[in-house]
Amino acid sequence: MASRPETRRRASGHARWKARREPVGPLPPTPTAPPMPPDALSLRQREILVLLAQGLDNDAIAARLFLAANTVKNHLTNIYQRLGVQNRTAAARVYWEAQRGA
Repeated sequence: MASRPETRRRASGHARWKARREPVGPLPPTPTAPPMPPDALSLRQREILVLLAQGLDNDAIAARLFLAANTVKNHLTNIYQRLGVQNRTAAARVYWEAQRGA
């Protein structure tokens, strides 16, 4: 019978990887930028925020402003960061509250 080449896993590399996955304790909170009012956004970001607050999805915003959908997503990410929110609903709320207060 011909001998088969030895095919065993490298346990040492896997053991090191597994050891690195073990939690070392609670993670520190991630720093967040202080919230900014909607008027602190660029003109394009304000345009996108207005359309978002009107209920348009990314593709509709992109079509209305002649942008690529990924460009709208990038603008929204920056808008969320500047406003200190996590999603489009919260961003729309910030917009409508600013409109009501103005």
